[in-house]
Amino acid sequence: VCSPHVMRVITLIAYLSSQPAVKSALLFFLKPGNPDEVPFPDLLNSLLRILKITSEELVISRLKYCVVTIIQSLCDPQISLTLFDTPFSLNQLGDAMPDRDMFASICSALLENIGSTSQSYATILQVLRTIVMLTDHDYGLFHIKQALNKDKDVFYRLFQRLCASFKPGIPGPDSLSTLSTATELLQLLMPSSTPGVPGKPEDATEDTESTAMETGNKEEERKIETENDGDKVEEIDIDVEGKDGKDQQSEK
Repeated sequence: VCSPHVMRVITLIAYLSSQPAVKSALLFFLKPGNPDEVPFPDLLNSLLRILKITSEELVISRLKYCVVTIIQSLCDPQISLTLFDTPFSLNQLGDAMPDRDMFASICSALLENIGSTSQSYATILQVLRTIVMLTDHDYGLFHIKQALNKDKDVFYRLFQRLCASFKPGIPGPDSLSTLSTATELLQLLMPSSTPGVPGKPEDATEDTESTAMETGNKEEERKIETENDGDKVEEIDIDVEGKDGKDQQSEK
């Protein structure tokens, strides 16, 4: 049971976690490890276990919302004590992101949440948006795919549940938003053949370029034909004027 005092503390932490200095402190205190080396070795796992609670009570929903908000701040490379550049450099990701063990635990907990049939769509939607944010850089994409290798049926269970929610009638807004975000996430996780152009194969790019060149050549040929036709028209006009002049002289 979440007491009002605990709820207030977690809400405050979620609010302050978007500040770079507070985020740096959280990354230190949430780091798992030996009790002799870190102050709170099980604090991160305790927070992640909150995402497994299946209760639909309002207090629990708010608690999950705060936990996911904290995770979003921890995994956002733009919340950093140093200036950020796009694309993110390895040094910046190393300074502003959780370490490998923390990140692996976070990704596993997020995927477990969206694959659960007992979680509300409101929580799943927020978790999906967090995972979409992690695909902005290779570091997050790597850990997401590593977690997917351990549980390959996550999206199958999610879409199976979404299909079942569409059968009784018109689904709610959370179901539609969850479906849209899940589809977007799958598109981001799919590999692309052409670097820098997601989902666009290299052959399609070459065909587009060749088509553009052919179109340009055809336009140039049309311009040349139009100019030739114009020259012919001018010659005809000159011949007509010459004939008219001769006819007028003969009449005189």
